[in-house]
Amino acid sequence: MEFRIKRRKPSRSAAPSSPAPETREPASEVVFTFDLPPSVNKQYVAVRHGKRRGKALSPEAKAYREHVKQVIGQAQHKLAGFPTGDHELVYQLDIALWFEKLENPGWFQRDKDGERKAKTRFKVIDVDNRRKFLQDWFCKCIGIPGDEQVFRGVEDKMEGTPERVVVTLRVVDRGQFFPGKEAK
Repeated sequence: MEFRIKRRKPSRSAAPSSPAPETREPASEVVFTFDLPPSVNKQYVAVRHGKRRGKALSPEAKAYREHVKQVIGQAQHKLAGFPTGDHELVYQLDIALWFEKLENPGWFQRDKDGERKAKTRFKVIDVDNRRKFLQDWFCKCIGIPGDEQVFRGVEDKMEGTPERVVVTLRVVDRGQFFPGKEAK
């Protein structure tokens, strides 16, 4: 698991090219790489509490939650400059999920009747449910007050190895979403 923190580009003013550490701008983007989150079919299990029935996190989902905590915890000291505790900030969360194969091999093969062996060219990989699960835990672990502060995001399905998910979090200008309203 790796992470990167990108810093804002310095302005082109007459200011010195390398400001003193206490005057550096905070990081405006952080990038983390995690293992793939479990699919929705493996995130929850049915449980009974007396006569009541419900759902709980599966052992696999709990293990993934701990994985996210561990990766972020290892980078906590480097996140000191990234703003997370402010209830006024607006974020963009981009997620790129990397899978070994995205195409069905049977799409390119035909049976004896000339029909394709697969009904669709692409494998059924639902990234939406994985995105929500990862977004919830990522926001909690990194210290964002609530994932309702994520106003924008892109999700990509990519083909490649190793299978992984790359999460990029950026602070964005809230004026894009609230024209005419200034942050207090």
